[in-house]
Amino acid sequence: MGHFVRIPELERHAGPFRYEQKAAGPASGLDRLLWQLSVHRGAFTAAYPARRINNVYLDTPERHHLQAALCGNAERLKLRVRWYGALEGRAAKPQLEVKYKRNDMGAKLRFALPDFDFDRGLSASDLRGALSAIECSTPLRELIMSSEPVLVNSYRRIYRRSFDRRFMVTVDTAVESQRVSPGGAVLRREPPDHDRMVVELKYDAQDRDRRDEVLGSLPLRIQKNSKYVQGMCRLI
Repeated sequence: MGHFVRIPELERHAGPFRYEQKAAGPASGLDRLLWQLSVHRGAFTAAYPARRINNVYLDTPERHHLQAALCGNAERLKLRVRWYGALEGRAAKPQLEVKYKRNDMGAKLRFALPDFDFDRGLSASDLRGALSAIECSTPLRELIMSSEPVLVNSYRRIYRRSFDRRFMVTVDTAVESQRVSPGGAVLRREPPDHDRMVVELKYDAQDRDRRDEVLGSLPLRIQKNSKYVQGMCRLI
């Protein structure tokens, strides 16, 4: 069933909870989706330039976070190191993200990490050294230090935000994943998936009543879709 650890910082310092709901579809529908957003009554426009997102997912040796997601636990944690730009080379301004999910709602803690090199893949010892310097509560430190790298993924993200800034739509394409050993060696790798896109709708709890208004004119069917879970399951 997975093991949930109570993190004091999540109660005090995490960003506001918001709904995060996903849909998946063929990447051939990307241009049409972006056009539909541009003519939507919400007047969605680019919130940020499109960019590449890279993640190193961390889990316990027992894969507690993976088990919790597969079992559909109401409360779930996810640990990942994230940076933007090219996957290979210098990882600039990386952050540790501790993501707390409560059903369809999520909140994050972020901790800045020193830059590191990803030229020849992941150095688990360098990563552990960076993580050990984070100032945090004992429960969170114990969780971090008992976790190990298990999956690396990378994808291109497009951002669209409604005119009133209450709804954000992100579209991820060209997802590629690598299973890695606790030491960082690549065990299995899959090429970028150019045939599929993952769409996510994000909004605050106070705007839940307007969700159907936003979704009504878009070709999206909300469903569970975790890149971490899918990457782990495909690359067993």
